[in-house]
Amino acid sequence: MTTRWLRAYRPNALLGVTNCAHVTFRPSNLRDLVSCEFFYTAPTLSQGNKHYFQSSTSLMEDPSRISLEVISRSRFSHPVRTEIEVDIRQPVHVLRTSLATNLGISARRLRITDSNGSALNFEKVPLDNGLRHKSKIIIKDLGPQIGWKTLYIFEYLGPLVIHPLVYFSTNTLYGSTFSHSYEQKVLLTLCMLHFLKRGLETIFLHRFSVESMPVFNIFKNCGHYWFLSGLNLAYWLYSPERAYDNNSTLVNFFWITLWCFSEISNFYTHLKLVKLRPVGTRVRSIPTGFGFDLVTCPNYSFETLAWIAFVGISRSYAAALFTCVGAIQMFLWAQKKRQRYRKDFGSSWPRSRTLLVPWIL
Repeated sequence: MTTRWLRAYRPNALLGVTNCAHVTFRPSNLRDLVSCEFFYTAPTLSQGNKHYFQSSTSLMEDPSRISLEVISRSRFSHPVRTEIEVDIRQPVHVLRTSLATNLGISARRLRITDSNGSALNFEKVPLDNGLRHKSKIIIKDLGPQIGWKTLYIFEYLGPLVIHPLVYFSTNTLYGSTFSHSYEQKVLLTLCMLHFLKRGLETIFLHRFSVESMPVFNIFKNCGHYWFLSGLNLAYWLYSPERAYDNNSTLVNFFWITLWCFSEISNFYTHLKLVKLRPVGTRVRSIPTGFGFDLVTCPNYSFETLAWIAFVGISRSYAAALFTCVGAIQMFLWAQKKRQRYRKDFGSSWPRSRTLLVPWIL
């Protein structure tokens, strides 16, 4: 066995040495820990605060790289490598891309967890994810995926197409031609503005902490919007039985004003949430200011308030149904967000904040 000298600076560099022991060494040019094998085959030679140890050639040649054991939980068409070398200075998404390329699948489909089943943060380097030399990672194929942005555009496209289609197809759908009332025209305008706003926010504003979801979920998500807020809502709103005004001008003015306030407030809270997360990161901060000091998710609160105003104008059971279903779903999302906030920020998270309704819910 050939030998060579390894120099270590103490106290920070050398954390412990015993005969034929596994020790941890911090190279002077790296801030990260690297695991190496030392064989104490010669006496220590001291020079001031430096110590020299004779080591075997099993010492890693490149201290910036570590080996990880790969365990597969899925069947892949390509063979799975049981061990892979990674650069500890590169974020984990580089590892994911490399693995996905070797397996012949999209990187979005690949889920990577540590030996305890905790998902790795793709923006962090391996050591910040708790990975060390010879650590085990578990990979799983999540199946076909669709990006959240693409999914949202599909969701909102349904109502944007269905509402004008129903509105201008009265003779085909209802068997008669009639003039729509002022309120029906207002409701069509509000629907189009709402979903157009949502679509533009998705394209130009929103950033998603999770890249994708199973492609088959598109049927469930689109069904909610295309049927409940699309076909079911439009059919009853623009029918000849509703071709008259239910409310006075003053009442309609109140509801329209409330709708406009809610939509603008919803956009403003989305803008504040985006500014809390720098581009290209998943960094989270505690949101404060307009609405956020009272409730966990004011964007959901204003969204619900806008649909309540819509129900006030339409007096429609179909609109009330969509509003109730949406409010329940957003309440469940708000619960999950509060749990995540409490986990991320601990005692720093304001416990006085309710979920959607200030001081009540």
